[in-house]
Amino acid sequence: MCVQAYFNVRRFLATSHLYPTERLYLGRMNWPTPHVPILAVSQLYGLREWPEYAIGAGLIVTHDVVSTVALMQSSGIPLRQTTPEDVVLAVWLMPFEIPRLNTAHFFNHPDMAPHAEDPNRGFCTTDSLVVHYVQAKHFQDIRPSDGVMMCQQDHLLEADIVAPTDGAVLTRAPNEQAQLHVVFKGDIPSDRERVEALVYVNGRLHSPLELDSLELRWDLAALEDRGPADIEVTLRWGRTERWGTPRWRRRVE
Repeated sequence: MCVQAYFNVRRFLATSHLYPTERLYLGRMNWPTPHVPILAVSQLYGLREWPEYAIGAGLIVTHDVVSTVALMQSSGIPLRQTTPEDVVLAVWLMPFEIPRLNTAHFFNHPDMAPHAEDPNRGFCTTDSLVVHYVQAKHFQDIRPSDGVMMCQQDHLLEADIVAPTDGAVLTRAPNEQAQLHVVFKGDIPSDRERVEALVYVNGRLHSPLELDSLELRWDLAALEDRGPADIEVTLRWGRTERWGTPRWRRRVE
């Protein structure tokens, strides 16, 4: 089963103050890349190329924009409706002074758009708003604490989870399996930047730990809950948070 798109509502509400409250047309704009219109659009509207439009991954418009379209449709002279609907909406709005606001945070899921030449392919960050072409399995990658979909990122940062070994689970017994030991490698910022390891327990941030080396050793004694738990580690410097593909996580029993 293919679900069309995932919209991180919490992220949008947290950043909504950055956007205008009227005449908003927000999305990933296919422009200035030229497009030859499909036959139906060229026949109906006589266009030589498509106008600037938000790709079908999704778009956000304010109430006044919706009301304008609804008013035109109910005027007694209905709007011509054809496919593709993302382009047609842009055609309807062409006569009006409604700025197009482009964002890179709407994109096609990298697993579903694996080819680098896809101009709408993107990679997940904590700022992602809409991830297009997601499947049911991708919802397992949503972090409960902030709604971030943790799909593939555009970096080569890797980590070795030294203890426990791959496939093993952590235990609270007083032995080598009672400690999460992660060695980071790859594109790490210089020592002049503050680098933190973020430890998540069952998808919720447990503690940020400042790193003075590229190794993390985290004792399970820090866990208050004695039940089973999934532990995941990410890295953060500045506002940038990085996670692995596959992600750096282990199960605690």
